[in-house]
Amino acid sequence: MTSFYKLSNLDKELWPKITKKDLINYLLYVGPVLKEYLKEKPLALLRAPDGINKASFLQKNLPDFAPLTIKTWEFKHQERITRFMLLNSNQDLVYLGNQACVEIHSWLSTISEWDKPCELVIDLDPKPEVEYKYWQQAAFMIYELLLKIGLSSYPKLTGRKGIHIMIPLTPQYSYKELSPFLKALKELIVRLWPDLFTIELRKDKRAAPIFLDLGQNGLEKTVIAPYSPRFEPHGPVAISLSWESFAKMKEKPFWGVKKKDWPPLNMIPTLVQKLPDLFLGADNH
Repeated sequence: MTSFYKLSNLDKELWPKITKKDLINYLLYVGPVLKEYLKEKPLALLRAPDGINKASFLQKNLPDFAPLTIKTWEFKHQERITRFMLLNSNQDLVYLGNQACVEIHSWLSTISEWDKPCELVIDLDPKPEVEYKYWQQAAFMIYELLLKIGLSSYPKLTGRKGIHIMIPLTPQYSYKELSPFLKALKELIVRLWPDLFTIELRKDKRAAPIFLDLGQNGLEKTVIAPYSPRFEPHGPVAISLSWESFAKMKEKPFWGVKKKDWPPLNMIPTLVQKLPDLFLGADNH
């Protein structure tokens, strides 16, 4: 192992006209917010060493040749040990850029409460032909529903066509204990708006225009981090917003890795809230 590393091939294009150097500069720009959000969260990294038009792979296990300065966390599950990377410093961000990390995904829990998420995610995946204003309105309907049951949330544009509605939680309940709530919430949304949302897994059988996915809420499941680049043409990035800012957007915005497209740095809401007791064990009612 080594405690230092050299930057290499900084002029290599990872996206068309976007180089590895551009990626490193971008990660350093968003670093203050990204480091705070990802603090103590295990990471899964999508790497594309030769750019997005060539092979890519998902890396969860940090290789032995990684710098000694990088903090890691070993998780053992079913006799398998995974050494996850933890993000702590600007040096770590430079390392990610140098390794051509084109997406950063993280757990919904931290290593201190690894089986108890500090966030839940509702993933809205609209059909390609669905207009932005249509799924924007759909997101607000779920936002208002969450408020009615006592939960605050914030929207995250994923850098692709969809949106994540993030629900911060006090890490009090395990993934297993939260399963009844998630099941009840999913069924409630589809029952209220059957012409808008579907939970049908097969795309060719989906009648409603927006796929409602709560399946990312589980142990070792990961979600795209806010401000992460995306493995898509033109180098888009994900970004978290306030509902007020989201409401003002008349069309889907584009923010990207290239400097002229850098997004505004918004601090991600840190809400301390417990799940209403009414919804625990909801599948038994």
